[in-house]
Amino acid sequence: MLNLKLLASLFNNLQKYKIQFAFVTISKTHPFKLFENSQKGIPTYYGSNQVKGAFIPDRASNIFIDSTTALIQMLGAKELKTDVHGMSNPIQIKIRTPQGNFENEDIEKLLFTDLAYIVQQIFSFTYLSWRSFLPGEQPATMLYSSLISKLLSKMRKVPGWDPDNLNYKLKRKKWFL
Repeated sequence: MLNLKLLASLFNNLQKYKIQFAFVTISKTHPFKLFENSQKGIPTYYGSNQVKGAFIPDRASNIFIDSTTALIQMLGAKELKTDVHGMSNPIQIKIRTPQGNFENEDIEKLLFTDLAYIVQQIFSFTYLSWRSFLPGEQPATMLYSSLISKLLSKMRKVPGWDPDNLNYKLKRKKWFL
């Protein structure tokens, strides 16, 4: 459990730096879709009459639902491979504020709440990939942690696998980007 008072006192002791942080939830599971009425689609290939991506907003199109929640479209019509690809869900980005019984105004000034900046930063993470030169549908922070957890679940089936090796041998290794 994160102790916010301890975190605030730690950051306040570092007067040389202006440190702020945000608790952010990034989710593909939500009830929203984005549509663009003016998007009539683009040809599936040069000279074709068949179109793909009708009504799909351009990549990076976003909408702010409220001061803490935004949706951002990660795949637009140009990123679709074929006309049967289907429509991708936008990613929901939500800034979480600490909840509970605490009276510490120091925490409030440490919280970073610029939703537009956070959305742009998360979108920029979709350009980071060791798997492709193309931008991804998920930020690298979501994609790689998901891939690692899938691989670790498969490791359970390996005879002699000891998950404690991760805790002891890999704990201080630089394993991410």
